[in-house]
Amino acid sequence: MTRARVNPHARGTPEHLLHNRWRLASQKAATLRREAETLFTEAGAEQAKADHYAKALEALGHPVTQRLLEGPKS
Repeated sequence: MTRARVNPHARGTPEHLLHNRWRLASQKAATLRREAETLFTEAGAEQAKADHYAKALEALGHPVTQRLLEGPKS
């Protein structure tokens, strides 16, 4: 015996609940993807800025940049 087709938009049906949960999860995933892309772009810009300052310090003969790249001494 097969189940009769149910309107998925009728409130209270299991189909409506599943569709609503899918829609909300999909929206949340899209929002998080957009935020991640924005953060990735901002991180790239900050890294470019840091690289620019590191080159300027190296041009002045400053040894700090090399120590920062090596990390802490153990």
